[in-house]
Amino acid sequence: MATTFKLAKCSEIMDRLSLLPDEILSENILSHLPTKEAVRTSTLAHRWRFLWSCIPGLDLDFNSSEKVAACSHHSRKEIFRKGGKAASDYVKWVDQVVRTCSRSSTALRHFCICFRLDKSFSHEIDSWRIFSLGKGVEVLELDFCVEEYMDDGPRYALPSIQPHLFPKLRLLKSLYLGGLSINNDSLERLLLECQFLERLQLRSVTSLTEVSITGLVSRVKYIDIFRCRTLQSIIISARTPDLLSLTYPDLDVETIHIEHAPRLVDIHQSSYARVGPFRSPFSPTLPLCCPAPVPSPKHAVMAHGT
Repeated sequence: MATTFKLAKCSEIMDRLSLLPDEILSENILSHLPTKEAVRTSTLAHRWRFLWSCIPGLDLDFNSSEKVAACSHHSRKEIFRKGGKAASDYVKWVDQVVRTCSRSSTALRHFCICFRLDKSFSHEIDSWRIFSLGKGVEVLELDFCVEEYMDDGPRYALPSIQPHLFPKLRLLKSLYLGGLSINNDSLERLLLECQFLERLQLRSVTSLTEVSITGLVSRVKYIDIFRCRTLQSIIISARTPDLLSLTYPDLDVETIHIEHAPRLVDIHQSSYARVGPFRSPFSPTLPLCCPAPVPSPKHAVMAHGT
């Protein structure tokens, strides 16, 4: 009797849901589920088969903290082994999701890739990146530095963006790049085209010696840089009237130059960083000198006022 009652209640809920328009189901219900759970709703009924493909966000996160925590060190290496089964399964899954969502006309607000992938998957990663930009993505996360303690392999190299995608870059508001490789020129050109980017996050990025933000004006508000060991300088020659925070707590950056940032509140830096001339709109050259080393670099905060 109890089982019959529960089935009746589930049927009643499904009947009520079926009365809602597709837009409400995708925007207000499916979009709040993890992507994997949203995809599983395709088995509920014929109407639900492709409904999940209209959600405005795709968080394709491996979530290694749950799946790997109980494994031995050897098992963890096996999971993230280059060309291993786990990586191939993840890539196939993402390919299926992207292929299905490509048929939808829904704009994409958030697109997240999170798995330890190397350059052997460059073709697939490039196709996912082009897909997300083509969908007008606002928040893009490419995170390949899962399990950072492991040995580095040949990293995926982010190529220069094709000119036909430049208009789409103007829709991007937040960019996270982790565990990949990009050269100075490619990053500078990318940031130049992201005219309305508000947050930039770089983590464990290689082949990068300089972060340069050029052009007339940049709307960036927050810049966070972690574990980019090859980085030597941060140059912001564009006017950045909205810049509030610059963080690079574990880096020994030799030069930092900021041309115009009247709202900059904090510079969180390594205690051993060497900071070059800082230009403000109120002082021709206001040198920021790094204080003596403090016990914990993360507490070394520098700020400038008007």
